Amino acid sequence: MEADHDEAFSSTAIHAGDDASADSYDLEATKWLVPAALVLFAMLLLEIVVLLAWRTPSDIGIFLRFGQAGIVGFYLACGWAKWWVRWLVAAGSVLGLSVTMLQPQDPVSYVMFGVLIVISAGFTFLVRMIVAVIRGESSPTQRFTIFGLMLVTGVVAVCTVALNQLPEFQDTARGSSIILMMACFGLCLIAQCSPLWTTNPRQAIAFAASAISLALVMPFGIVGVIYVLQDQMPEMWNVVTACWGMAFTTWVTLYPLVFVFYGMGGALVDPSWKLKPRHERSLKPARVQPEFDVLMGDDGDGT
Repeated sequence: MEADHDEAFSSTAIHAGDDASADSYDLEATKWLVPAALVLFAMLLLEIVVLLAWRTPSDIGIFLRFGQAGIVGFYLACGWAKWWVRWLVAAGSVLGLSVTMLQPQDPVSYVMFGVLIVISAGFTFLVRMIVAVIRGESSPTQRFTIFGLMLVTGVVAVCTVALNQLPEFQDTARGSSIILMMACFGLCLIAQCSPLWTTNPRQAIAFAASAISLALVMPFGIVGVIYVLQDQMPEMWNVVTACWGMAFTTWVTLYPLVFVFYGMGGALVDPSWKLKPRHERSLKPARVQPEFDVLMGDDGDGT
């Protein structure tokens, strides 16, 4: 019996049905286990060296960490793992990115990295929903449950209260500009991650081109935000190198991770987040799929 293509991409179908296909996938991926482990070890070593090399609170050091935080936010939203694993990765990333600074006791870094991860996760949902609307897709498995929505709202509220208590945000203009810049960072970083939703080279090229274009113009938007809200013109070259460096580190970190997850027998992105090919859409009634919470549900998790 021929399976429906939507169900083949849903995470519930992957675990609910065909054990033979799952076994063949595992056998195919197992041969890459040793290379994937070596790549993971090299990435971790390089990550430690880079973070310790730029421990000072300079533009480059902060923006490099912003790039890593954006990847964590993307994984928090659509990673193929249990919800508590993704939240644990997010919490550990905030701790790791903060303690590698020269002033690990400074609460500003913890709050800012945590807020950026949450913002990136929110933009992941927003961008995927916009893509689904433009393409005419239906994504019933990517809806929030009430509990998940309450949890995200609570985290955002805690981050907002924490930001208001920091001296850097007592100035309204400076605080507003920082929040807007972090929103720009989150949107740009998720754009760099969006090619992972694609299912064929043509889609990947289109998404990658859009992501790179957004990264190229982002520094000019950041300069505009600072000039309008803080009435000062920052050094253009410093902003350009920091923003482009953030996007570059996102690419060189994220896409090797795709190979690592595949070599370990899993996937970085939940299959239900993949784009639905246009030629597969038909006028027949869609099969009803059970809803689950992508942040708090365990149905279809990859671990």
